Amino acid sequence: MSFLLGFGVIFFYVDEGGDPHPHREPLLQGGTPLFCLSAVAVHASQWRELDRALFQLKRAYFSREMQGFTARNPDMRPEHYEVKGRQLVKPSHAGSRRNRVFTFKILDLAQQLDVRLFAAVWQKNPANPVDAMSMYTQGLQVLAERFHHHCAQAGELGVILLLGTSSPRRISSPQIRQARGRRRRRRTTTATASSSGNGSSRSSSCGRT
Repeated sequence: MSFLLGFGVIFFYVDEGGDPHPHREPLLQGGTPLFCLSAVAVHASQWRELDRALFQLKRAYFSREMQGFTARNPDMRPEHYEVKGRQLVKPSHAGSRRNRVFTFKILDLAQQLDVRLFAAVWQKNPANPVDAMSMYTQGLQVLAERFHHHCAQAGELGVILLLGTSSPRRISSPQIRQARGRRRRRRTTTATASSSGNGSSRSSSCGRT
């Protein structure tokens, strides 16, 4: 994707949280009543600065974890270490000053570089579960529609990157053209979002940090 960095393009990174598959109540170990598709929109002109700043923050606050990560994974580089959001905000870590400072610095950086946040969240019904693939693809369509409007307002083209394990088989949308590929060990799906046309808005959250 490096060839796009010199153009007026917005990258739209989508990742999942929770589990789209049915759950039981009371919850079993590892179960969750929620499924979320979240996205971060970053303009290509800000991508390198954001990437470098994130790496510096991780190195400043999680250097020990990064060293342990590369020791366990000699074929990976330190910047591949991922700071999980659930570790930052889980109640048992509420007293961690390091986590709190790191989180606020990330939010300040996002605001500085005009990073936009999007999300579509489901509260699952254990008595009448929705098909996992249907939930995933509907959520992706909601986010794609939001991203379409975001690109239209900015007058830019966009590229959607799907990161996760529940990658959809196919999305029926006239505004998206899918191409599949692999990047290292994670499945990545890319799509282009048009910046023209109109569409109705569905329920999702779209915010500015």
